[in-house]
Amino acid sequence: MVEPSLPPLLYPVMNVTPYLAYFFGIFVRYRVMPSPTSPPLKDQMLLGVPMALLIVSPMLAGIDYTKTSAFLTVVGYIMFHGMALQESASRKLKDFIRGQPPADEDPTLPRG
Repeated sequence: MVEPSLPPLLYPVMNVTPYLAYFFGIFVRYRVMPSPTSPPLKDQMLLGVPMALLIVSPMLAGIDYTKTSAFLTVVGYIMFHGMALQESASRKLKDFIRGQPPADEDPTLPRG
């Protein structure tokens, strides 16, 4: 039985699409569901670069490019991660840089 294959020119598109989906997820969250404490979009996009490498790259290893439904499902998960994780990660990193305890940490407890 012959295995289905993709045209070679389609591989770069299939490898870039998940990263674009992650950043589109950041944009959708910022535009559609902003919170009063949302960091600026520019900051979220810049911090999205290392986050995308951490989140998207491992997911690319498991994608079967010949099955469209599997590919689109993984792209949907990646977009969801862009929407759900990015804003909170940006906020926690800014708090860490300012020396403030994270919001979910009790400030009365000793740090160290």
